[in-house]
Amino acid sequence: MTSVGERQPSLRDRYRQTLGRFATGVTVITSRDAKGEPHGMTANAFMSVSLEPPLVAFAVQHGANLARVLSASDAFGVAVLGAGQEREARRFARIDVGAHGPLPEFDNIDGIPVLRHSLAWLTCQVEARQEAGDHTLVIGRVLDMSPGSPIELPLAFYQSTFAVLDPMPGHEVAPQLWSGGLDVWG
Repeated sequence: MTSVGERQPSLRDRYRQTLGRFATGVTVITSRDAKGEPHGMTANAFMSVSLEPPLVAFAVQHGANLARVLSASDAFGVAVLGAGQEREARRFARIDVGAHGPLPEFDNIDGIPVLRHSLAWLTCQVEARQEAGDHTLVIGRVLDMSPGSPIELPLAFYQSTFAVLDPMPGHEVAPQLWSGGLDVWG
C-alpha cells in the first residue's frame, strides 16, 4: 500500500520487479544475416517446448537487431552460458560493450553460428513465429545439440543480476517425475 501523496510504481516497474524473482538461465541466440555474418543476443526468455519432436522457444523484442536477422533466416543457434561467461552475456545484451575485449569466437555447425566454449549448445530450424506484445516468440526444431561439460556451473539471471546456479546435492528429481513436467501435484 502507498500513503497519500506517495507515487505508486508503474505496472511496468512492478512487472519487472515481480518477474525478477524468477531465476533463469542465460543463453546467447545466434543466426547469420544475408551476408553470412553472425549476429547474437543474450536471452533469458528461452525454454524447452516439446520432447517429441524436440522444440525450444525464445522471445526476441521487436526492433532488435536479431529480430531483423531472424526475419530473413530459418536457422539459429543457442549457447547455454556457463559461470565464466558473464562477459559474453553482457556483450550480447549490449551492456558495457566496449569493455569486453575482442569479439568472441563462433563454431560453425552445419552453417549455423554457435558461441564457442558454451556450457551446452543447440542448433535449430525455425518452426514457427508468433507475435506476442512487443516481442516475437520463435519456436525452433532442434537439429543438433551437445550437453557440454557437467562440471561447469551454469550462469543464471536473478533480480537483474548475474549469478551462478549451484545444484543442491541430494535434491535430484527422478526422471519419471520430470519427464512429463513438474506438475505432478496438479
